[in-house]
Amino acid sequence: MLSRNLEKSLHRALACANERRHEYATLEHLLLSLTEDQDAVAVLRDCGVDIERLRHEALSYVDDELAHLVAAHGGDAKPTASFQRVLQRAAIHVQSTGCEAVTGANVLVAMFAEAKSRAVFLLQEQGMTRFDAVNFISHSVTEVPRYAARVLVVDDVEANAKLLAAKLSSEYFDVLLAENGRDALQIADAEQPDIILLDVMMPRNGFEICRRLKANPRTADIPVIMVTALTDVDSHLRGLEVGADDILTKPVCDIVLFARVRSLLRLKRAREELRTQIRRKRLQDRFQENYQRSLSLALTDELTRLYNRRYLLAHLDELIDRVNNDHINAAILLFDIDHFKRVSDTYGHAAGDDVLCELATRAMNSVRRVDLVARSGGEEFVVVMPETDITIATVVAEWLRLAVAREPFIIGTDSMKVAVTISIGATVAASGDGRDELLKRADEALCSAKNGGRSRVVVRAPLRAGNRARRQPHGARALRR
Repeated sequence: MLSRNLEKSLHRALACANERRHEYATLEHLLLSLTEDQDAVAVLRDCGVDIERLRHEALSYVDDELAHLVAAHGGDAKPTASFQRVLQRAAIHVQSTGCEAVTGANVLVAMFAEAKSRAVFLLQEQGMTRFDAVNFISHSVTEVPRYAARVLVVDDVEANAKLLAAKLSSEYFDVLLAENGRDALQIADAEQPDIILLDVMMPRNGFEICRRLKANPRTADIPVIMVTALTDVDSHLRGLEVGADDILTKPVCDIVLFARVRSLLRLKRAREELRTQIRRKRLQDRFQENYQRSLSLALTDELTRLYNRRYLLAHLDELIDRVNNDHINAAILLFDIDHFKRVSDTYGHAAGDDVLCELATRAMNSVRRVDLVARSGGEEFVVVMPETDITIATVVAEWLRLAVAREPFIIGTDSMKVAVTISIGATVAASGDGRDELLKRADEALCSAKNGGRSRVVVRAPLRAGNRARRQPHGARALRR
């Protein structure tokens, strides 16, 4: 969950990028917006950062150095990968510590992981470090806290309690006192001390108090050292049975007491760190799963699980660059289902979906692993084949056509058999081709296949450079259905 201030800051960062027609929103846009974030500003000021100077330098960088980010076409700015990583780190840290909302201060801390960014350089230039920010968030001060841990001392004898408190304070422990069992239970629940020293011989039995502490989920993980004058084995066993982590016999040697306290504190912190790491791992796995799911939804067709048109176009751009720069061969097949509307009208839209899914499966099984099969829209599909000339492309296209036509499609819960055929237009990329030109040529071939009777392959070779300008489109897509 994001704090209200951070939500406004993120909107400002995106708005800043959109106003300048930047294609991407960067960490510098984010840092600039944080100079107006109440939580982030509190940290920046406490760490000695000149807010106005930081805002001026960030704004200058955004206006001058990021001018190359201006998008050729309209559209909202997209957060960069580093922008998204910073927000994810901040969210994982906040959730692992049990806090409710991610603030601008948490984002500042997470930003320092992007050490090579200009945003971090601007912060470091004014002497700010990640350590400064973490200290401020954790303790609201810029100096290391004095006490090593908080210890709750439970003893009904005031003199004994104060003496033990004085010894612990001299070792830089923060001491809380409880003079009876009822107070001990209340203080432990409310204050969450790091360790409890519990006297056994009290009006309210120390064993019962320990049992109740361990039964309360809020205090169950707090180490308890029982201090007793009883020396018999049965009493010590009883203490361990009710959950005591250690038992010391009076009179207690100070050196032994401090050693046992520090040993249990190290063990407690190790357990807490392990739990934190497990929690972070689960959160990271959840974020990764959500990210992969979002990425899949953005790049794949939900019905057929093939790549969608967005991914297809980006892939084609890269392939055409290789054709033009590395002079490789590449071919594409553009195909769709003959009379698909009849299938949907006769058997229903659910049956039409089954046909599309089965066609996607047969297409994937008919091409190489390096080839890309995508659903470009409706019942139209594309196969992109790198390192493939026109002869091989023609063979593959005919193989695919037969793979579809040879066996009827089994659809619906009652396993109806439906005969399906496809028409295919094939072409190869030529030097100087653009993505749109390549797709247009394949589309012309597909139109010819449709107009020539369907269930066939038509190959359209590239025109010579001198004839391209005189070529007119062939066929009308409206005749294909």
